[in-house]
Amino acid sequence: MRINDKAENAYQQVPSNARLMALWQEASQSSGQFLPERLRLKASAYLDWLLISLARFQPEQLDSWLGDGQKPRIFGQETPQDVTINIQCVDQATIQLPQGIDTIASHTKSTYSADDFQRAEALLDFSYANMNSSQTAAYQSVSEIKRLFEDPDQGQLQSLNIDESGQVHAANVLLKESLDLPEFMVDGSHKPSRSAVGTATHLVLQMIDFKQLITRTDVEQLLDQLVDQQRIMPNIASLINIDDVMRFVDSEFAHYIQQHAQYLRREQTFAMIIPANQIYEQLNDTAPVLIHGIIDGYIADIKERTITLFDYKTDFVRPNQVEEDLEKLKLRYRGQLNLYQTALKQQYPDYTFNAPQIIALSVGRVISL
Repeated sequence: MRINDKAENAYQQVPSNARLMALWQEASQSSGQFLPERLRLKASAYLDWLLISLARFQPEQLDSWLGDGQKPRIFGQETPQDVTINIQCVDQATIQLPQGIDTIASHTKSTYSADDFQRAEALLDFSYANMNSSQTAAYQSVSEIKRLFEDPDQGQLQSLNIDESGQVHAANVLLKESLDLPEFMVDGSHKPSRSAVGTATHLVLQMIDFKQLITRTDVEQLLDQLVDQQRIMPNIASLINIDDVMRFVDSEFAHYIQQHAQYLRREQTFAMIIPANQIYEQLNDTAPVLIHGIIDGYIADIKERTITLFDYKTDFVRPNQVEEDLEKLKLRYRGQLNLYQTALKQQYPDYTFNAPQIIALSVGRVISL
């Protein structure tokens, strides 16, 4: 490593040297595995990070410049004690450009032709052919994708993006429409969001034991247990609609799950590769995109060799327009479930797939896709 001795002398003569000394000395007193975040955030340049990293090794040249001999150095177990770092200070005037490297001056012309101007104009007007690809994500969550397969057998995509509110729009990078609520929004100081209640409801359904008869008392005790374990906060638990859960538990499809409980798989994570042009609108790029997600549940009947996929939805359904809203629910989540089913087909290539099921908890209905 080389440090300009002129710069060193300059730092010693101006007040800004105090900032570097403060960084150096704070880093010297840090013993954790990582340098403190507050210290890393104080860096205004990459060389500042390099400086505080070197502070743990106490190189003589830098420590004599920035160190404070009155403060004891604290070493963490992660800091190697057998490392030697040699730093040489050189005059900038002695640094020469390696041979064979052209400089801007060597290409300077006194006069320019029309061709020169045309080439310059072409460079200034250059348009990158893959700009859309450079603005897309290579790692995508299923919950953030709004435009997916219309039919997994056709391998075709819808031509529009549809968000959770049913609004149609175009997008290259598929992201959530809003950020997740911060913790203080769901700790009791504010009314929990609908999504927080929905997540808690999913957890209850995930923990229900379908191998036995389920009563309302069982669900209430399970909810109390999850609160005691601090997996669900009390203010959120009070908003979980147990009537909705019981309507599903008493449904014909829930009885089907109970009859096949030994084949039930819940909260199954998956990841798959899909060409970019099958996810993002107006892309011709076939570069792979990693899709990841969590499947609420499915039944893999090894006797019948069938797969029945299901997904819980807590979306509000208007009591006076149930059928209309259920149709919207099907349109909204058809792509998501078809993608889940496509992922499962890679895992179960020899199985027959039944129609995916959407469980609309707010009205106790199970919708077949």
